[in-house]
Amino acid sequence: EYVCKTCESRVVEGGYITNIPIKTCTTLIFAFYYHLVTNSVYKLKLSHDRYSAKALAHFLSKAVDNNIDIKKIDVIISSPKYFNKRCRNKFNHAHVLAKEVADVLGIFYAPNVLVKIKKTSKQHTLGKTMRSVNLKNAFEVSNKDIICNKTILLIDDVFTTGATISECSAALINAGAKKVIAACAAKTNNYDKS
Repeated sequence: EYVCKTCESRVVEGGYITNIPIKTCTTLIFAFYYHLVTNSVYKLKLSHDRYSAKALAHFLSKAVDNNIDIKKIDVIISSPKYFNKRCRNKFNHAHVLAKEVADVLGIFYAPNVLVKIKKTSKQHTLGKTMRSVNLKNAFEVSNKDIICNKTILLIDDVFTTGATISECSAALINAGAKKVIAACAAKTNNYDKS
């Protein structure tokens, strides 16, 4: 086990938030930024801590399994990160999280099918409106055969305004995916930055 029962009960008490509508997908969110989840997300993002990925995947897989029929999911895709030859940090935390979720749920994971094709400003530095503008047309599908007429489970770590999920799911739908369900390990509390 990657999470003790005491910690698990504290996070589960926060509850699941489901079905936040975004134009192109149904969104499933695991938890608000509670202490355990916050620490795990930071450790995964900043320290590349794979143990934290396993803990987050434990909670996220449980949320997915409890709220949707996993038999209807054909493939898991992760929110991509932009890479170029000069990138120092080639660690993609969403990829690591998605792979762990796929392992727990026993669903095919297709890495690098959704790619980020342009460098954008860091989302955390932008207001709500600019987040969507920043990511407009930033994603594309590299292999349409894998997602065509399929139900996709799109995995990301944190849901703030929904801009990343919205743009990623739009790229998947435009490339032929039948349906996109987005699952995020955490949701920020009351994001109101303009």
